[in-house]
Amino acid sequence: MATLILALFFLFLLSLCISLLISVIGMAFGLVGLAFKLLPAVAVILVGLFFAQGGHVRRGENGNVTLELPSSWRRRR
Repeated sequence: MATLILALFFLFLLSLCISLLISVIGMAFGLVGLAFKLLPAVAVILVGLFFAQGGHVRRGENGNVTLELPSSWRRRR
């Protein structure tokens, strides 16, 4: 009888660990989904900052596109 109770206890602990793992995986997928929902807004904000601070997009004769970063965005060496 004691071994049955011990076995049931360990099965309960195992099911608890499995449910915790599934919950953590679900939360991770939820965060990834939230990041994908926010991605267009972040892109619009970055494009707005790019042009508001003086960034330019130039197209060459052969179709190449060149982004000229604002002077405030350049690396300082």
